[in-house]
Amino acid sequence: MTQTTSYQPNPSSFSQPPVARHMDAFLEVARRHLPAPLVSAEEFDAIKKVASQLPFAPLTIFESHLSQDRPGLDFLICTPPSWAQQPEVRTLAATSSAWQSITALCGQWLGEPASAPFRQAMDSIWLEFDTSQQTKNLIVPGILFASMELAANDVQDHAQAQSIWATLAALCPTKVNEPKFVYHIEKIIESLPRNGRIYAIGDMAGRVSEYTRIAIARIPIPAVIPFLQNIHWPGNTRQVAAILEQIKPFNDTVSLDLDVGHAIGGTLGLELVNRHRFDRLWWQQLFEFLVQNALCTPEKRAALLQWPGHSNETHNRAIWPNQLLPTAHLAEPVNCFLVRFINHVKLVCKPDLPLTAKAYIALRQTCQSKQQKSA
Repeated sequence: MTQTTSYQPNPSSFSQPPVARHMDAFLEVARRHLPAPLVSAEEFDAIKKVASQLPFAPLTIFESHLSQDRPGLDFLICTPPSWAQQPEVRTLAATSSAWQSITALCGQWLGEPASAPFRQAMDSIWLEFDTSQQTKNLIVPGILFASMELAANDVQDHAQAQSIWATLAALCPTKVNEPKFVYHIEKIIESLPRNGRIYAIGDMAGRVSEYTRIAIARIPIPAVIPFLQNIHWPGNTRQVAAILEQIKPFNDTVSLDLDVGHAIGGTLGLELVNRHRFDRLWWQQLFEFLVQNALCTPEKRAALLQWPGHSNETHNRAIWPNQLLPTAHLAEPVNCFLVRFINHVKLVCKPDLPLTAKAYIALRQTCQSKQQKSA
């Protein structure tokens, strides 16, 4: 997950008012660019069925399991907390406790003073949908992430810890009273290497799990094993050390995904992110490494490398819904794009199981004055 800035079109730029409120047309643009090895028509229809019940969000990410021969995608959306105040989300809140938690979390955020630690910490929410687990009449996100990227980038250690606890108290209030959970979170915070930051906290809203997901960014590769040892991670550190040695040529830092409950979970995610998302050579080399290590099929490698690019959707009224913010800061006329990029790759270590890999590809709205170069 990454911090994003989305520039929205001014409805007055169009000859007729925008009409769409849902994500269907947005995803139809994605369908044009998703090769068959990544998703079948049936699977994409399942994604659209979920998305048709959701109001627009500025960023969508698709998750693909790379080592599987079959296609298959899950998807995530990233959006400001105010998104949850829309009528579609309030309707969903009547269907499940997970959606009630989402609206309560975002409502609390909106009600906080601007100076409150929780208000300063959470800049967006991420909802991850496991489409294979959705039922016909019940749409439930598998994980609700509170993204803390602004706090992770901008605050000092004491304020960072304060914001983490404020977010945990809002996201999973019962766990902050559990001594073992508190101990493990405190141990993680005090063990973070210099510049390491917790940038997201995930509640397993729609999964049967005792854990809270903790995502940590900017861990220097040499510091990963000492960090895991300090927090008493129960997994195979030798396996992780071997993997880290192999990925050194791609990055000098890595992001970690940990599961935390009464104990630290044995599953570990290693996220590889390229700040220069359109560096095609870097992605080619990374996917070649994955293919050589049987972590990605050649077909999925080719499909993923076809994804990056952009499409000009200035005259596609269906993807610019009424509730998006104006672009008063942009000089008319304005071009509106959907930008496609590879967001990151995650290597997943699970106890007594082979290493697996996932890729996360993104579709983001962006606008700019026509005098500027296209994205």
